[in-house]
Amino acid sequence: MEIYDLGLRLQELRRRKGMSQSQAARRLGISGAAISSYECNIRTPNAEMLVRMALLYNTTIDYIMGLEKRESPRHPISSDERRLAAQLLDIIKETKELLDSEEYQRKK
Repeated sequence: MEIYDLGLRLQELRRRKGMSQSQAARRLGISGAAISSYECNIRTPNAEMLVRMALLYNTTIDYIMGLEKRESPRHPISSDERRLAAQLLDIIKETKELLDSEEYQRKK
């Protein structure tokens, strides 16, 4: 039985793309410390971050999480699908910002 290591998988994906931790962090919109904590298995990425990582590394969330042995998606991700995923992530970010805003908190 093969032992799965999320941090090692993330590190390998990043290196295959020829990126440093700081480059990957910049593209993912997080700090270098956050990337390091994921790769050292100190923290686990949330669902939103897994989507961002899958898009950046051109793989699937299932592969990142060790549920799939195949690194590449069975069907290549089209540019339209990438655009839609990016828009969805922007909507999630905007919604979080709205829910955290002082004005929304006062109305609760």
